[in-house]
Amino acid sequence: MSIDEGNKIIGEFMGYIMYDKKYPRNHGIGFGSDRRDMIIQKAKYHSSWDALIQVINKVNEYAEVYIRSGGQCNIHFIGEVINIKAESMIDATWLAVIEFIRYFNREKNHLAELYIKNTKP
Repeated sequence: MSIDEGNKIIGEFMGYIMYDKKYPRNHGIGFGSDRRDMIIQKAKYHSSWDALIQVINKVNEYAEVYIRSGGQCNIHFIGEVINIKAESMIDATWLAVIEFIRYFNREKNHLAELYIKNTKP
């Protein structure tokens, strides 16, 4: 998977409308903007902890994210575990988040039901 493909998956999960670099001039660029669109090539989820931590916080609404030294990230949810090992902590976390989002997109109705059930008093 390319960086652009991964960042597009994450951006859409975060609620952005993702555009290729050939975009009309009136589109925003994402962070710090009140607009909810982003140019795929400007997304920095793969290289910026500031960008990726926002995603981790959203994933933590449905799962538990464990970032480990040595380039490892684990995401635990409803009896499942995503375990990714990569060259760096940010690479492992980026890849694990993408894997979680893919699962989430396939199973979001079920995950949302479990989340609501587990958060009701």
